[in-house]
Amino acid sequence: MRKITNREVQQMWRTINAIMPLESSPKFSYTLVVMRKRIVPVIEALAAAQAPPDAYTEYDKKRLELCRERAEKDDKGKPQMAPGESGALEYVIQDMEAFNAEVEAMKVSDAHREAVEAYTKQLEDYEKLRDEEADVALMGLRFEDIPEGVTTAHMMGLQPLLEAGGAPPLEPEAD
Repeated sequence: MRKITNREVQQMWRTINAIMPLESSPKFSYTLVVMRKRIVPVIEALAAAQAPPDAYTEYDKKRLELCRERAEKDDKGKPQMAPGESGALEYVIQDMEAFNAEVEAMKVSDAHREAVEAYTKQLEDYEKLRDEEADVALMGLRFEDIPEGVTTAHMMGLQPLLEAGGAPPLEPEAD
C-alpha cells in the first residue's frame, strides 16, 4: 500500500482546494471530499507545529517596527513597499547593510536570543516532520476519473491517489 508523507499531504491539500470548483464526476468529487476530510487533522497538526511561540511573535513585531522605521517614506511619511525577489511586498530600505546589522543585533540580544533560537529549532523540526509518514488512508483515483481542467501541477498533488488507484509510482520502491 502507498505511504504518504506530510509534505505530500500539504501538496494534496493545496491541490484539492484548487480543483474543488471544477465540474467533475460524482466519483471524483466524492474522492476529493473524503480525502479533504481525512487530511484536515494532518494539516492542522502541521500548522500547529509551525506556529511561532508568543516570544518569537514579540520579536517579529519589533523587527517589523524596525522595518517601518528604516523604510523610505513617501510624501505623507508612509513607509514605501515594493515587490522583492520572491514577488512578495517588502519595505524599501535604502541602507540594507545597516538595517541587517540592526536586525542581527536584535536577534542576539538578551531580550530575543532564546526566542529566535527556539523558533529556528522549531522550524528545523517542522521540516523533518514534513518528511515523516502521515497516517492517512488513501482513496484510489483512476485517470479516467480526472475531469477536464486538471493541470499537470494538479496531477502532482493527486499522484498519491492515482498510485492508490493503480497508476505506476513516480519513483521505484526500494527493495
